[in-house]
Amino acid sequence: MIIAIPVKPDSKDRNKYKVSNAFGKASFFAVVNDGNIEIIKAEETGGKNIAKLLKNNDVNIVLTPHLGRGAFNAIKNLGIKVYAVPANIF
Repeated sequence: MIIAIPVKPDSKDRNKYKVSNAFGKASFFAVVNDGNIEIIKAEETGGKNIAKLLKNNDVNIVLTPHLGRGAFNAIKNLGIKVYAVPANIF
């Protein structure tokens, strides 16, 4: 199982990331695979582009505080499960 979470650089420490509320506008995603975390950069924003990026990185699950209808449908159509979670859960 590979999980993706939209993230953004922390304003106080650019070497750290925090959860982003804007899924389709997120420039980075934390991809968790077997306890390892990799930060991947989204070269293009927008729900459909992000969905393709995540599928290309073998993501099975997305955890996000917010997701628009278009992004949800794009992800769902690629077989990726989506779970809405509060931003402060992490």
